[in-house]
Amino acid sequence: MGYRVVDARTGGEAIAIGHRLGGEIDCALLDIGLPDMGALYVYRGFKEAQPGLTVLLSTSAPTPKVPRHIPAAGAQGFIQKPYSLTALSEKLKELLA
Repeated sequence: MGYRVVDARTGGEAIAIGHRLGGEIDCALLDIGLPDMGALYVYRGFKEAQPGLTVLLSTSAPTPKVPRHIPAAGAQGFIQKPYSLTALSEKLKELLA
């Protein structure tokens, strides 16, 4: 799709990357089920590093149970896993337009 991707295996690693790269990140794809910390904590860490960051939430839960406080805090979108490359591409174009 032409994007440069930086991945993180844990929420803590994602926050560290967010602080290191600061304004270089256009969008963060944040899984709600993280192994080491709550998604809201990671979301807040991203926003601290880059207040204008676009955040796309995702989960593989059969019935999406997006914690209401995360979208209420300002996340811009949601995509249900599993998703196709086409669906992700369309969602990113929508959010980054």
